[in-house]
Amino acid sequence: MKNPTKTVNLVCVLLMAVLVLLQFTPYWSVDGEGVSLMGYLGFPDDHSNLSSWLNSSIPGGFNINEIVFWVFFTAVLCIAGVILCLKFRESAAAALVPAAAGILGILFCVIEPAFRLGNLWVVYLLLYVALLALSLVPIAGLVKEIVKDFRE
Repeated sequence: MKNPTKTVNLVCVLLMAVLVLLQFTPYWSVDGEGVSLMGYLGFPDDHSNLSSWLNSSIPGGFNINEIVFWVFFTAVLCIAGVILCLKFRESAAAALVPAAAGILGILFCVIEPAFRLGNLWVVYLLLYVALLALSLVPIAGLVKEIVKDFRE
C-alpha cells in the first residue's frame, strides 16, 4: 500500500461496478417473476403486475417517475466514477464522484419506499455506505493537504 489513494480508488471502482451490475439483476419479485431496476425502467409496460403491486403496497400510490431520477443518476455516477477512478486512480479528486454516488444511493435507499420493497435493498444500502466511507479517505487527505497549503 504505497499509495492508499490509488488502492481506495480501485476498491471504489469495484464497488461501483458491482452496483451497476446489480441494477440488471432481479430486484423485485412479484408473482414468481424477478424484475430488475433497469428492466423496469426500460420496459415498465412489460411489468404491469409490478406496477400494480407497488401501487397497492405504497401508501398514497406509486408512479414510476418517482424512481427514475434515483436509478438513472446513481447508475450514471457509478459509471462515471468507474471511468474517472481508473483513469485518475492516483488522484484524490477522483474520489468525489464515488462519494456523490454513495450519498445519492444512501438517500435513494432511505427516501424511496418502492426501493425498500425490493429483495436487495439492504445490500445496495451497505454497498453505498461502504462506497461513501471509502471515498472519504482520499478526500480527507486532499482536504488535509489544502488546509496545510493554506496555512503556509
